[in-house]
Amino acid sequence: MLNIEIEFKNIDDFIPTLAEEFQIGYTDELSEYSLIVPATKGEGYIRGIRFPNGIALYNFRCCFHETTELSLKHLVINPVRVVHCLQGNLESSVGENAYALSPHQYIIISPRATEHHTLVFDKNVKYQASFLEVDRSSYVKSLPFKINDTNPLFYNLFHNSNVLDGHLLPASFSIATSDALKAVHQCTREGFPRINFLGAKALEMLSNTLQSYEQVVIADRRKGLSELEYRLTSKVADEINNNIGEKRTNRELANMIGWNVNKLQRCFQQVYNKTINEYIRDVRLSRALDLLQTRERNINEVVYAVGLNSHSYFSRVFKEKYGISPRDLLVIDSKNDEETVKSAKV
Repeated sequence: MLNIEIEFKNIDDFIPTLAEEFQIGYTDELSEYSLIVPATKGEGYIRGIRFPNGIALYNFRCCFHETTELSLKHLVINPVRVVHCLQGNLESSVGENAYALSPHQYIIISPRATEHHTLVFDKNVKYQASFLEVDRSSYVKSLPFKINDTNPLFYNLFHNSNVLDGHLLPASFSIATSDALKAVHQCTREGFPRINFLGAKALEMLSNTLQSYEQVVIADRRKGLSELEYRLTSKVADEINNNIGEKRTNRELANMIGWNVNKLQRCFQQVYNKTINEYIRDVRLSRALDLLQTRERNINEVVYAVGLNSHSYFSRVFKEKYGISPRDLLVIDSKNDEETVKSAKV
């Protein structure tokens, strides 16, 4: 097996690093990076391009002579990645979670700061696959609305959290997504028209996937619950999200909809796969992450704003969830801003 580990800060590093591993050259046309797989390794191409809205599109149309494992680690952002498999059986794994994608399946993953995302291409298998890499912060800033005004599913997906609420199992993508993928791989346009075309298709693929994601998650959450039970459970969750600084007991939350605590706990476990207290904790941590990244408040002010009392407890659970301490996060964000300013001056 050929193992290739790529640690990169942006898409400008990805193809050049891979080309160096293959000991070949690469091209850069209007910021679309491309390499041809050398005959000694296989055939086909690997391409990548990043758009101003924070979305990057990576395309693989290739076949390797030996099983090839690409292990990816982004050194700057913790992205959301949507992997689409059009041809071949592709393995996608993060940590101990490994999933086999069959043709016409996708998966959404989000590696922690310390995790690698690994793609395994079996030998002598022809692949057509793509993945969208979304820099949450840049993408959210590009939107003409506030992300917290959308369905909570999308807020949780894109609000700068370093991890998803669990990894979504592979699901089938639509015919529209299949057509978009094929159009990307078959595109013969050149220059500026090509870049605009790829950008439009990347948004189309993301839009279709988000629609599928919403349908799959909601359908899974509603299993075993009546429409009324699901609606009232969601009402309590909305109340928690909208008033995270308030401290209320589980009994007070249950009384709000006329239930006992046991029933609310059972429904929360069904819908969100976590207890009420775990849900509240995760919402607080998510909101804290948002506040920290604005750098408008210090850590103590953030702890108070999200309804917590203990600085040490906050730091411990924050690091457990996101793989980095609040203080280190502020340091990294500050360094990233400095690098951005330096790049702009150059």
